[in-house]
Amino acid sequence: MPSRRVCLFLIAAVFAISRLLYFLWGVRFDTETLSFYFQVIDPLLLKVDFWRSILYLEWQVPVFNIFLGTVLKLFPSHTAEAFQAVYLGLGLVLSFSLFELMRVFRVDLRIATVLILFFILSPSAILYENILFYEYPLTVLFCVAALFLHRFASQGKTRDALVFFCSLGLISGLRGAYHLLWYVAIVSAVAWTLGKWRTRIIWAAAIPSLLLTALYAKNLVAFGSLAPGARTLAGQNFVRMATDLVPVDEINRMIAAGEISPLLHYDLFAMGKDFDSDPGQSPVARIVPVPPETGIPILDDCRKSTGSFNWNCTWAGDVVSAYRRDAMVVFRAHPEAWVGAVRANLARYFHPDTDGWPFDGRQDLRNPKVLARLLTLYRLITAGEGLTASGRPWLAYIWVTALIVFGVWRVRDWITGIVSKTALRDDADGIVLTFMLANILFLSPVVILLSCGDQNRYRSEISAFFPVLLGLALERFRRFKAEASGV
Repeated sequence: MPSRRVCLFLIAAVFAISRLLYFLWGVRFDTETLSFYFQVIDPLLLKVDFWRSILYLEWQVPVFNIFLGTVLKLFPSHTAEAFQAVYLGLGLVLSFSLFELMRVFRVDLRIATVLILFFILSPSAILYENILFYEYPLTVLFCVAALFLHRFASQGKTRDALVFFCSLGLISGLRGAYHLLWYVAIVSAVAWTLGKWRTRIIWAAAIPSLLLTALYAKNLVAFGSLAPGARTLAGQNFVRMATDLVPVDEINRMIAAGEISPLLHYDLFAMGKDFDSDPGQSPVARIVPVPPETGIPILDDCRKSTGSFNWNCTWAGDVVSAYRRDAMVVFRAHPEAWVGAVRANLARYFHPDTDGWPFDGRQDLRNPKVLARLLTLYRLITAGEGLTASGRPWLAYIWVTALIVFGVWRVRDWITGIVSKTALRDDADGIVLTFMLANILFLSPVVILLSCGDQNRYRSEISAFFPVLLGLALERFRRFKAEASGV
């Protein structure tokens, strides 16, 4: 049996060598997202109007843009190198924390090492590690949070609780789906199960709780909506899901009948392409008037300095709200369109998280071309894509479902043991398994029921939990086999 130190050294060595080889092979860090991703504040404003732009950011929660602005200010001449260094560091943290998480679950170190090497060497890990976006940091933070929750539940040290709750706070600050209620629910559940350390939990959770509460209060005061993105981002998703599968003739009929405005004649997501610099030049502006300027660039300028559309401008929010009102009318008349969208989302959820890469419409990108053969093999191994003419990820249907069912079974055994007084409520394994499974079962229906696309990309955020579940299943099988053979 190899020692912990040997396994960690092997993982670190393989990680370093593989990243060098991938670089020599032609993989490069993608910072192009900085110029046009709608989640990103205009880079010019991040440099010259940083804090005011963060303050008036309605479209997104702010942590990712705070990170971007900080790097742009600290490394103005070497931003690409700085971003890549950060993401390489995140990859190493992910590798070590994933190994430690399996170790504290008492998974055989050989099994843990093999699973982690497959995970970190996969083309999925390479693609997400080499694009400037928040998916990879979320994957790392979820793994770190699970590890330090286990450490805190086992030893009760305040510093472990602080790392856990700060990780949760950063997750909430990176993506709006993990909103304040999600954070409060986890804090409450941990405080209940680990009641003997409730005071430590309150102190450790205090700073992230106050910062998140302040963020939501700011949003309510400044924009009249409690959750960041509730008016705009959530509205966009609803519009697409409610209307995309409704026949054009039916949309035209409803417009002619005066049931909805002519807005649905225009593609909401193409709105930014309808004018050069002045939103007043857009045909949509004849339906939704452009509001007076506020003197705040991020709210007034609907075109970024890079040329892409600024979805955080006040007019864009007004337009999305108007689209949403029309979409609600369409939804009431044709709920089957939303059902059809959910069905498509469910099918998309099981595809590999590299399908459709990079989810922004760009073609012939360097990294997918360099990794093309590996990606084909990865899709075959993880989803069975290419084995049938349908292209369905039948293998992913099996293993994703099986691992979730295995997790439910393990958590059920723990809860049953608590009820029958044969298990401890503060058992670290049971608490962390519940945390992992709860987040899988939370995120999956959210993105399937409420998001208009990219469900397989969203699954990558909790992707590190699946190797852990697989490690636990393999370890259980190994012990069963050993007991059966009398070893």
